[in-house]
Amino acid sequence: MTCTDEIFGKRRVVGMTGRDVTPDIVPDAAALGIAAWCWRDNTAVEDHHLETDVQMARVNIAVTRITQQHICPVEGIDWDRIKNTLMDPHWTLPDGTLVRSLFGQGWT
Repeated sequence: MTCTDEIFGKRRVVGMTGRDVTPDIVPDAAALGIAAWCWRDNTAVEDHHLETDVQMARVNIAVTRITQQHICPVEGIDWDRIKNTLMDPHWTLPDGTLVRSLFGQGWT
């Protein structure tokens, strides 16, 4: 069974027979923790804080969403894909802004 099969199965159960069941929050909690650990508090990224808190929040949200994509309750955490995605020089925010352009010399 792949992670996709597992997620589809969960959606089917939650959508039909388990409507009143609280979803598994562990993957989401892991994504938030990883995003904070890799990206936010006490990191070089935080030292190069963006012009506004809104810009920083947009990047933080994007980091969390990217991290969520690489966490599977069955297969675990794909650390290499998280690292490679966050360090991709072509990574953009939903509005098309290149993340590296926001941080300038602090990107590396």
